[in-house]
Amino acid sequence: METLPGEDQYELTDFLNGTALSKGKPIGTFYSYKFAGLNPNNGTPVFDDGEERQEELVKMTKYGLYTNILEESGNREPTISGTFNNTLRYNNWRLNAVFNYSIGSKVRLFKLFKSNVFVPWTNVSKDLVDHWSKPGDESITNIPNPLAYAAHWSLRNQELATIAPSNFEEYNYSDIRVVSGDYLKISTLSLTYEFKSEILSTFGLSRLALNLSGNNLYTFCSSKLKGQTPQQSGFSEVQLTDCPSYTFGLDISF
Repeated sequence: METLPGEDQYELTDFLNGTALSKGKPIGTFYSYKFAGLNPNNGTPVFDDGEERQEELVKMTKYGLYTNILEESGNREPTISGTFNNTLRYNNWRLNAVFNYSIGSKVRLFKLFKSNVFVPWTNVSKDLVDHWSKPGDESITNIPNPLAYAAHWSLRNQELATIAPSNFEEYNYSDIRVVSGDYLKISTLSLTYEFKSEILSTFGLSRLALNLSGNNLYTFCSSKLKGQTPQQSGFSEVQLTDCPSYTFGLDISF
C-alpha cells in the first residue's frame, strides 16, 4: 500500500493480527511488541513500548502510535506455496508421495498466558515449567514469572490510546513469540503392490492389489513451534493439530 491509511481507521488488534493496511507494506503484514528481556529482580517481562515518551506519544494518531510502538514481524501470507507429487515404480511396487510446502511467512506462537490470574482448574502450557523463578534465571529463559502480572501503564494515561491491556498480553504478542512459518509437509504417502498375472489367472481375477497409505504423516518446520503446526498461525485460539491417519486396502477386480 502506497498511500497513508486513515489516521484512526485501524485499532490495535488490526496491527497485531495483520489486518491493518500500512503504507509501503504488503497486505498481511503484522506487528509485535518489542521484547527487551526479563526484570532480574522479579521476572516481569520488559518491553520497549514508549513509557518514557508519553508526552510524544499522546500527540500521535492511532496509526502513528501503533506503527511507532510496535515492530514489523513479517507477513502472515507465504511468498511461495504449493503442492508436488512423485511416483516411483519398481516391478510390481508403486510408491506415491504428495508434499505441501510454504515459504516466506511468519507465525505467531499460541498464547502462553491465557488469563491474568492462574487458577487450579485452568490448563496451561508446559513451557511454563521453564519460567523465571529466581534472580539469574533471566539469562537462561525468556519466560516471565507467572505471578508477575501487571496492568499496562497506558491504561493510566487517559490522553493515550491503549497500547496493551497487560504485560502478559504484551508478552503473548511480542516479537519473541514469532517464528518462521516455512514448512514441508508429507501430506500423503501410499505404497501399492500389484499381484502378477499368474496369480490373477489362478483365481480368475483381472486385478488384485494391496495398498497401504498414510495422511498428515510429518511436517518439517521450525523446532520453536513445539507441536504447533505452521498452518496454525497463532492468530486464533489453540486448535488441534492434524493427526496422522492410516488406511489399508485390498482392490479386487473380476
